[in-house]
Amino acid sequence: MKAVVDISMYPVSNEIIAHIDKFILSLKKDSTLKVTVGNTATVIEGEYNHLMLVLTQKMKKSFENVPCAFNLRILGGSTADIPNPHKWSRNLYRLPAPN
Repeated sequence: MKAVVDISMYPVSNEIIAHIDKFILSLKKDSTLKVTVGNTATVIEGEYNHLMLVLTQKMKKSFENVPCAFNLRILGGSTADIPNPHKWSRNLYRLPAPN
């Protein structure tokens, strides 16, 4: 089963961009993952079990190096199923306006 993760990292450091770049580069080293970097989040696509394993390992390493928080949205499926992966939560979970 494929999965898509939309992830943002929030390091508590004076070198925010350096920590984010290091995290993204570590994800890009895995050739089985499709990593798309956006302005405020990174979209990662791959096989669910492998993707979750890699994210767990990379996030743990980040926690060991710098205090930080992560914000994740996880979709079971593929980015091919959605028109704009950086806006997928808005596209898939749009609720009708209240009456």
